[in-house]
Amino acid sequence: VYKIGGIGTVHVGCVEIGILKLGMIVTFRPDGVLL
Repeated sequence: VYKIGGIGTVHVGCVEIGILKLGMIVTFRPDGVLL
């Protein structure tokens, strides 16, 4: 997670399984945590 002045909070990472499409609701969690 990066906080960039004038832009806001930017989350970085990768989608390991599936496809991420515009408008989808996503959840961020720490690596190694199973739901």
